[in-house]
Amino acid sequence: MKRLSLATRFGPWGALAVLLAAAAVAYGPALAGPFVLDDWGSIQANMRLRQPDAIRPPSLAEMLGPSRPVTEVTFAIDYRAAGLDPARFHAVGLALHLAAVVLAFAFLAPLLRRAGHPRPRGVALVVAGIFALHPIQAEAVAYAAQRSEVLASLLYLLALALLDRAAAGWGTWRGAATWAGGAIAWLVAMGAKTIAISVPGAFVVDQVVVAPATERGAAPLRRRALRALALVAPLLALGAWSASLHFRSFAENPGGGAGFSETPLSAGAYFLTQLRVHWLYLRLLAWPRGLAFDRFFEPSLGPDGAVLAAGAGVVALLALAALLWARAERSPDPRPAERVAAFGILFWFVALSPTSSFVPVTDLAVEHRVYLASLGPFLAATVGADALLHRLLPSTGAATRVGISGAPGAGKSTFIEALGTHVCDGGHRVAVLAVDPSSRRSGGSILGDKTRMERLARRPEAFIRPSPSSGSLGGVARRTREALLVCEAAGFDVVLVETVGVGQSEMTVAGMVDLFLLLLAPAAGDELQGVKRGVVELAELLVVNKADGDLLPAARRTAADYASALRLLRPRAAAWSPQVLTCSALTGHGVPEVWNAIEAHRAVLAGSGELEARRAAQATEWMWSEVTEGLLDELRHDSHVAREVRRLEKAVAAGSLSATEAAQRLLRAFRSG
Repeated sequence: MKRLSLATRFGPWGALAVLLAAAAVAYGPALAGPFVLDDWGSIQANMRLRQPDAIRPPSLAEMLGPSRPVTEVTFAIDYRAAGLDPARFHAVGLALHLAAVVLAFAFLAPLLRRAGHPRPRGVALVVAGIFALHPIQAEAVAYAAQRSEVLASLLYLLALALLDRAAAGWGTWRGAATWAGGAIAWLVAMGAKTIAISVPGAFVVDQVVVAPATERGAAPLRRRALRALALVAPLLALGAWSASLHFRSFAENPGGGAGFSETPLSAGAYFLTQLRVHWLYLRLLAWPRGLAFDRFFEPSLGPDGAVLAAGAGVVALLALAALLWARAERSPDPRPAERVAAFGILFWFVALSPTSSFVPVTDLAVEHRVYLASLGPFLAATVGADALLHRLLPSTGAATRVGISGAPGAGKSTFIEALGTHVCDGGHRVAVLAVDPSSRRSGGSILGDKTRMERLARRPEAFIRPSPSSGSLGGVARRTREALLVCEAAGFDVVLVETVGVGQSEMTVAGMVDLFLLLLAPAAGDELQGVKRGVVELAELLVVNKADGDLLPAARRTAADYASALRLLRPRAAAWSPQVLTCSALTGHGVPEVWNAIEAHRAVLAGSGELEARRAAQATEWMWSEVTEGLLDELRHDSHVAREVRRLEKAVAAGSLSATEAAQRLLRAFRSG
C-alpha cells in the first residue's frame, strides 16, 4: 500500500496535532522541575499574587507600563489553583507554548498564501514544527518566570494574524471587527511583556514586503504602506506613550533590570554589543550547542574587530533582505520565496529590537529573547530550502547512475578512471562520488581518490568528490544520495558511486543507482562462492578486471564461473539478464564494451518502465533510511541513554547481563526521556 504523508492523510491540522503531541512529550520531563533563579522574585516571594485583588483587569496605563500585569494575573490564577506547586506553573507554560505553535501556523499559512507560495500550509507546518521543538526554546518554555515571553509572543502572533485579516477586509465591517480584535490582542500582549511594542513595525513590514502576486510596482506598494500605517497609527500612538512610561520608570527605579542607569554601558556601547549578540543567537539557531541557562557575555565598549565583523554581517543580512524584496518587486513573475525570505530576515531584527537595540538591559544575551524572533530565520531558511529543492528536482533524474563495488584489490579506482575517461571522451560529463573507509579506531579516512585518479581529475568534464564512510554500514557515506542529486542538477549526466568494497554488507549503493556493477579480480572464487555472496544477487553487470598478461586466462575462467553461477539466480529486472564481461583498466581493453553494456541496460529499463518504478521505490527507501538514521542519532545523543550506556556496556562485557536485555533497557531509557 502506498504510504501517504501526514499532511495528505489527516490534513495540515492533523499533522499540526502530531507536532503538538511531539512537543508535549519533549517538554514533559520539565513539568517536574523546581522553581529556579528569577522564579523566586516573580512567583515564590511575590506577595502580590496572594492579594485578594490580584486577579483583576489591569488599567490601560498598567498594560502599557513595565510591570507585566497580564503575566502576573496568570501567575495569580495558578497560585489560587495549586499554591506554589511548580508543576502547575510549568504545565501552563507548556500549554501557552503549544498555543503559540498553533498561532505561528495560523499566521504563516495565510501569509505564504498571500505571497502566492505553492505550498503555504506545508511550509508553515515545517516552520511551526521547528519553532515547537528547537532546543533554544527550552528556556522560555521550561523556565516559569519567562512565561511573559511566551504569552507575549502568542498574543503578538494573534495580533499580526488579525491585523492581516483587517488589511484584507479594508473598508468593511468585518475588517473593522478584526482590526479591533488585533488591537485588543496587541494591548494584552503589551501587558504580558513590552516586546509587543514592535508589533506595528512587524505588521508594516509584513504588509509592504509580502504582497499578493498581482500587486507589483510603485503604486500598489504605496497603497499597501499607507494602509498599513493607517491601521497601526493608534497602536503607534499608544506605543509612544508606553515608551515614555518605561523611560520614566527607568529613571525612578534604577534597579529594575533595564534602563540607561541600570548598566555601565551607554546606549552606543550596548548597541555595539548587541551586534555581536545577534550572531550568537543565529549561531545557536543553526547549531544549538552551548546553550546556557544563565550566560555571561563580554560587552563591547568600542568598535573593535569583532564588532565591525558583526556589524558587517548585520548589514549584509539587511542588504540580502532588500535585494530579495527588490527582485520580487521588479520581476514580471511572482517570486513568493524571495518575498517571504526577505520578511523572515526583517522580522528577526524587528522582533528583537526592544531588547537588542540601544536600550540597555542587565543581561546582555539570554536565549529566551529569541523565542519569537526565531520564527524569522526558521521561515527564511525553510522557504529557501524548499525553493532550492524544487529547483534541483527538475534538473535531476536524467543522469545515468552507476554503483561500483568490489573487494579490495579488484582495482576499483583504476577501473573508474579508465571508464570515466572513456565516457568523457564520448562527450559526457562525469561525477565520481568516491567513498573511502573510515578507521574504526581514529575515525579518519585517507581520501586519496583524486590522487589515484590523477588523469581523470585533470579532465574539465569530470568531478571527483571523495568522502569518508564514517561508519556507514552500507558502504556509502550518509549524504551520498544528496550529493548525487546535486551533481545531476549541476549538469553531470553520468554519476559513478564508488563504495568502500567491504563485501556482503555493501548493499546500500544498489538502493540509489540504476545499475549495480560488481568489479571482480581474476580467480575471485568458484561458482558456489559466487552464489553465496549476497552482493552478486544485486549486481546486473559483473566485470572481471585485470584481464591482461598472465592473468588473462584466469580472468576468462572467473568470468565463465560467474556466468554459470548467475544462471541459478533470479535477475533483479525482468527485462534484463545480468552480464559478465572482462576488461583491463590498465590497458583500456574491454572498457568501451562495459560502457556499451551500461547504456544498453538503461535503454532496456527505460523502455520497459522499470527505471521509473525503481527510482520511485528508491526515493521511498531513502525517506525511511533518513527516519532510521535520525532515530539512531537521537538515541546516541539522548541524555537518559548516555547515563545508562556505560553501566550497561560494562555489565554486558562482564557477562552479567545479556546484550538483548541491555538493548531493551536502553530503549526504555530512550522512550522514558
